[in-house]
Amino acid sequence: MRVVFLVVIGTLLLACDSVDHANHTADIQAEAPPRNFTPELLEAGKTIYEKHCKRCHGVDAVGSKNWQVQGPDGKYPAPPLNGTGHTWHHPKAVLIGVIKNGSPGGMGNMPAMGDKISDDEIEALIAWFQSLWSEQAYQIWYQYESAHNKET
Repeated sequence: MRVVFLVVIGTLLLACDSVDHANHTADIQAEAPPRNFTPELLEAGKTIYEKHCKRCHGVDAVGSKNWQVQGPDGKYPAPPLNGTGHTWHHPKAVLIGVIKNGSPGGMGNMPAMGDKISDDEIEALIAWFQSLWSEQAYQIWYQYESAHNKET
C-alpha cells in the first residue's frame, strides 16, 4: 500500500507542472458545495499551522521562494499551501497522508506529523489552508476529490 501511495504522489507531483490551469474550468462537472468552515475550526487550524507548519511553509502559507526547484540535498522545499502551489491538485486523502507520514519517497523535508497532531487537528489544518484558496482552485480541487472518492 505504501508503494502505491508513493507512486501516486510522485506521479501527481510530476503532473503539477504540466497542468494547464486555465483550461481546467472546462473539466468541472459539478459545482463544489460552499466551504462552510466555522470560525472555531479555522482558528484551530491556524493555531496548528502557526505551531507546526509556519517555520517551513511561511507566513500565510506562501511556501518557500523556489519550492519547485530541488535543493542541494535533492529535495524540494516546502510548497505554498495557500492555493498558489500544487496542494489543491491532491485529494484530501493524499493531503492527510503527507501530513501524517511526511514527504513521500524523501522528495522533500516534510516531517511526519502523525505523532504530533491528531486527526481532528489535521482536518482543522486542511480547512484553514483551504480557506486561503481561490474559488477556482477550490472548485478544481473538489473535482479531484470527487474523482478520487469514486475510485476508492
